[in-house]
Amino acid sequence: MGLALTIEGILSACYHICPSQSNYQFDTSFMYVMAVLIMVKLYQNRHPDINATAYSTFSVVGIAIFIAMVGILDGTLFIWVVFLIGYAALIIILSLKIYYLNFVLYGFNQFQTSYQASGLCKEIFVPLRKARFALVCTANLTNFAILGVGLYVYIDNVTDFGTFLLGLLMANTVLHITYYTLMKITHNERICKESLFFGILSMAFWVAAGIFFLDAATLWTVTPAESRQWNQGCVLLGFYDKHDVWHLLSAPALYFTFLYLMYLDDDICDRQQKDIPVF
Repeated sequence: MGLALTIEGILSACYHICPSQSNYQFDTSFMYVMAVLIMVKLYQNRHPDINATAYSTFSVVGIAIFIAMVGILDGTLFIWVVFLIGYAALIIILSLKIYYLNFVLYGFNQFQTSYQASGLCKEIFVPLRKARFALVCTANLTNFAILGVGLYVYIDNVTDFGTFLLGLLMANTVLHITYYTLMKITHNERICKESLFFGILSMAFWVAAGIFFLDAATLWTVTPAESRQWNQGCVLLGFYDKHDVWHLLSAPALYFTFLYLMYLDDDICDRQQKDIPVF
């Protein structure tokens, strides 16, 4: 994760030398990598016996980068619809795997057994893991809402496919971190002081960075000459504009986020694996 953050900084610098539609993918590729690595890390914290191989992990990243490239070069309605349908199916499959702790068929067999024993009654539809069910439903609703927003931004030509895909991955990363933190609290685990400190710092920097990010000072989808028309006056030290300040704030925000994740499970580091709750 640290190496991905370093390479992201290098590729972002390469992109900013001469922003264009082609080298924008250099800047975003390792953002995809970081988002996937964070989700894999959080999952393997509680599922050390289910290790995602480097081949499978980076195949997913490669597919995401390829989809982004196709969407950027040919962002037609057909590409958007195919992606939205495929992603909706993926959401449902992953939701079942998360709720049933990877034992999806066993969960359906349990449902069938309960149905045969009790018939079609209210009790068989009541989830056994209520907290997990509520969080998974929240994540599903959020993802489907993002897909709806994606269709809206395509129709109104508000943003491009690459930025939408990046926003989708980042939103899911935030959801996964939030889910993991809430499940720790639900299982009576504490958030250690170091993790809490870095978590608060990261949120403060993200909020400040987001303010400057939303006030766009560049536009990569046009030529460099046209993008310069978006440039604004310097707001920091008579040298940095709002886009520069966004980078100066988002860099420590990412760093503090990684530190938050690094310290997050320090409260259970002395427990045996069999005593650690799985979620």
